Amino acid sequence: MHDLVDAAETLVDHAIIDAAIIRRSTRSTSDDAKRFAIGGAAKSVILFAADQQTAGRGRGGRSWVSGGLTFTVLVRRGTVNIPPAPAPSIAVSIAESIERHVDEAIGIKWPNDLVLRDQHDQLQKVGGLLIERFRGRDGRDWESIGIGINVRPIRNNVDEYRLPAGRLPIARRSVLLSEVVRNLVQIRQVSFIGAFRSRCVLTGHVVEYHHNGQRKTGRCLGIDEAFNLRIDGELGPQTLSSGEVHRVRLG
Repeated sequence: MHDLVDAAETLVDHAIIDAAIIRRSTRSTSDDAKRFAIGGAAKSVILFAADQQTAGRGRGGRSWVSGGLTFTVLVRRGTVNIPPAPAPSIAVSIAESIERHVDEAIGIKWPNDLVLRDQHDQLQKVGGLLIERFRGRDGRDWESIGIGINVRPIRNNVDEYRLPAGRLPIARRSVLLSEVVRNLVQIRQVSFIGAFRSRCVLTGHVVEYHHNGQRKTGRCLGIDEAFNLRIDGELGPQTLSSGEVHRVRLG
């Protein structure tokens, strides 16, 4: 916990964030952020982090308990240049931050899961994010960006972490936290479409998806300019703006 506190203090000292709340354990850093926003938080950018998250949430309300590094950045709308299609853009930003500390490429499983390929070409999830928007009692609009990165300590009492399926250790998690938050807050209104396409682990693969409640398969053709997923499916060409899509292992 002390390493997270040190990282938060440095971010505040360098005016990257306005304040931070660090806990040893919490149900959900995203829920913590939401309570502050609805209650009328006075600051513009607040970091919430915890050593342990016991009731984290993923997309669609599914539970997700990440290990190693769990935090939420609460941003008042209009104070940070959150780009259009924020989830894919932020996923690229996080992937770039992680890659500065490992000698491995981080892929993105549409729309915003961060993955590594293991030795059997299976996808191992190493992180993800959840973006929520709500309005406080004071009428201000907020954006909550919850991030989990599944780093694991290599051995007890050593501040050195490893990604699932990763071969090399990464820097201290405090360094990773500082870099991800710094890149997120300073993100610019630029196009991330090329970077996202180059990292998309679904493109060219046969995938499984749902259409009108039915399970379908097709070949992923990539990402369009609006970050929608293009599929050549059983019903012909389709474009998905949301939903669960998984690679189908052939043979």
